[in-house]
Amino acid sequence: MDCTKPATTPAVSGNDNYEDCNGMEGVNFPYREVVGSLLSRSNRSRPDITYAVNMTPRKVENPTVYDVKKLKRIFRYLQGTRNQGLRYSTDLNTSLIDAYSDADYTGDETSRINTSGYVILYMGSTVV
Repeated sequence: MDCTKPATTPAVSGNDNYEDCNGMEGVNFPYREVVGSLLSRSNRSRPDITYAVNMTPRKVENPTVYDVKKLKRIFRYLQGTRNQGLRYSTDLNTSLIDAYSDADYTGDETSRINTSGYVILYMGSTVV
């Protein structure tokens, strides 16, 4: 996917109508392996893709064509943000540690799964 058009966000916001796509019978795509590698990347060095990546394992047993498109969008986003990274502030006015959390209760209309998340900043840059 080196020559693809970069995406501006790792995921599409809102609920879309493509959830009813057929299963992937006969399609040779390493969905489980791709999800695993993205989970590893998001936990170690790319916290900006964490939410989008954490939504993908929900369909790892029976992925649809649309689920593969979601994974490819994450890769398109990574392609466009290749030069981004974490930058730690040397400003003495920046607090040492900040923490934020949020929850979306039953935000997924089909499965009614709760989603929560948190971010911890160390000297202005995300660490968790």
